[in-house]
Amino acid sequence: MTRIALLSLALSLAVAGCSKDKDKPAEPATGPGPGAARTAPHAMNPHAMDPGAAPHGAAVTNAPGPTAAKDDQGRYVVGALKLKVPDTWTSQSVSSSMRKAQFELPAANGDDKAPELVVYQFGNRGAGSVEANIDRWVGQFQQADGSASKDKAKTATTEVAGMKVTTVDVSGHYVAAMQPGAAEKHDSPGYRMLAAIVEADDGAYYFKLVGPDASVAAEAKAFTAAIESIETTFAP
Repeated sequence: MTRIALLSLALSLAVAGCSKDKDKPAEPATGPGPGAARTAPHAMNPHAMDPGAAPHGAAVTNAPGPTAAKDDQGRYVVGALKLKVPDTWTSQSVSSSMRKAQFELPAANGDDKAPELVVYQFGNRGAGSVEANIDRWVGQFQQADGSASKDKAKTATTEVAGMKVTTVDVSGHYVAAMQPGAAEKHDSPGYRMLAAIVEADDGAYYFKLVGPDASVAAEAKAFTAAIESIETTFAP
């Protein structure tokens, strides 16, 4: 075979190989390359839901759960905590896996909506610092005069059963998201929030009471008493 014939054959084989590679499906991109899928490490906001979304990608379900159980002394068992609440507070089935307990409180005369107390807990992984959660909660209220709610919120720190407790009291126009991550927001003027963050050995517990101002005011002493009644199942 002549040299020209050999060169012609080699060229034909190269063209055929290129055509075959062109028809082959592309391999999926892996690793940190430009085609690799990426997920923002904090795409889920722990408290865009009240407290609140599962922090760091923890699974959250919206299936109703059980009501908080009582011990033989009539105290509600909420995770590693126990507390007493008035008989007028109705324990409800929790509406998502983020919630450890929830209660409906009596509505004051003239209020068409009853206040709700929700208790959240995310384990030792937590859901941000105490200060960040307080700021987020206070930021869910707007003031009619345009002033900052943070300047009008009342915060305090105390200790219950050897655990640090931070409380916050704020009023105004309640504009928190209706559902975790939802664009739709509450539009509730004349609302008040009483909240407490209890720093237990198994992680912080978030108590958030929200409702019409008059109804929350009527239950303010009972809320404080409930927080002060908290005991822990952890050994001292």
